[in-house]
Amino acid sequence: MDFDEILHHVGDSGRFQIWMIVILNILAMVYSPHDVMENFTAAIPAHHCSVNLDNLRSENGTVMNLTTEALMKISIPMGPNQKPEQCRRFKHTQWQFLDSNISTSNSTELETEPCLDGWTYDHSVFTSTIVTELTHLGPRNNVGSLQKGHLSA
Repeated sequence: MDFDEILHHVGDSGRFQIWMIVILNILAMVYSPHDVMENFTAAIPAHHCSVNLDNLRSENGTVMNLTTEALMKISIPMGPNQKPEQCRRFKHTQWQFLDSNISTSNSTELETEPCLDGWTYDHSVFTSTIVTELTHLGPRNNVGSLQKGHLSA
């Protein structure tokens, strides 16, 4: 006797099988959104180093009123795709880049450092994600285990 014959003899759609299908479908409906949720809550939006406004005094000591674009130009190096680097900033403010005749494309040889004051995120797509909320705690805090625990829960 093979398996199909035994299953047909015992009954292939009894009360137990129907209850199992119902329970499994309910569980699938409950846990499916959790699987997809990470795609939205753990997204990493476009970002760059926060600009330390305390360092924005020119060589003669005057405070400058600059646009956001100008602040980025003198504080954040451009990457190979001509977009601001996400995790590097100039070690010293590059005032010469305010002159429109000077190209910022040769900024690769200037001294840079990792982001020390956190990041500024683009909130046009996602207003808040796990990544943006946990980095508000500061770049030096050990939140790796917290992130892993939250995502695996």
